[in-house]
Amino acid sequence: MLMLVNWSVLTPSFTTEMISKLVQETNLNARRKQQLAGRNDTNWTETDFAEMSAYLGILILMGIIQVPDYKFLWSTNKFLANGGVKDVMPVKRYEKLTQYLHVNEPEADSTDKLARIRPILDSVLERCRVANKPRQNQSIDEAMIPYKGRFSAKQYVPSKPVKWGIKVWMRCDTTSGYCHEFDVYLGKGSNPNNGKSLSYHVITKLSEELKGKFHHVYFDSFFTSIPLALNLLENGIYMCGTIRKNRKQFPEELKNLPIRLEQGQYVGRQCRNLVAVVWMDKKTCLPVVNKSVYR
Repeated sequence: MLMLVNWSVLTPSFTTEMISKLVQETNLNARRKQQLAGRNDTNWTETDFAEMSAYLGILILMGIIQVPDYKFLWSTNKFLANGGVKDVMPVKRYEKLTQYLHVNEPEADSTDKLARIRPILDSVLERCRVANKPRQNQSIDEAMIPYKGRFSAKQYVPSKPVKWGIKVWMRCDTTSGYCHEFDVYLGKGSNPNNGKSLSYHVITKLSEELKGKFHHVYFDSFFTSIPLALNLLENGIYMCGTIRKNRKQFPEELKNLPIRLEQGQYVGRQCRNLVAVVWMDKKTCLPVVNKSVYR
């Protein structure tokens, strides 16, 4: 078996400690499952650091090279196969590692829905934070990880291209798309009961590392509210986002204008650094910013 893996591909996401833990937990899980079955798996041999690194490299590659079935990468058809993957490990070994792959054994009384993968999530998140310094312009939005299996936090969003999956809130660089911060949405009741909305909680949590640095954060009308804009400004974070007309504290005079705006026209109101605008494009657009440039 030829083990070829470029360690530099993995280091932005996985630490040596995390991969070592994966090796330990996977080997323990394989022994545990064989004991429960009452027989040895003759096709299994314990994995090691180099092989686990290669396995993770293949998983990353599968996220880049989209194929209808993973077995295509090991196809005997040279037009379908990936020579690099075939050189790293046989498909049977890949399947066996997938069968026994294990991250963490949670405590019996754990209420964390992600307890079984929490260590690797935390490790990847920390690597996302330190691998690249955030640039001035950041964007916060939701993403969907396609998933149709059984999981209580699975979401159905009919308006999205990916309708079934796991929702993840993300803060990314507006130019490169690099993810600096993320948070997996685990459903109602998973956020602090502090009287604030889900959208308020998401933005304040994902922008925590930006406090006092005056970055520019952009998001859509699901998140934007006047209290949120004021909170961010107080914490040294600039924002720009569209807002829904029925949100609390949105200027009453902008909700029902006495005139119909033509395309390109706008009306705005300013209170200190906070500016709200009604702008007519093809449809009415309601942007709010907390860094005043309006005169």
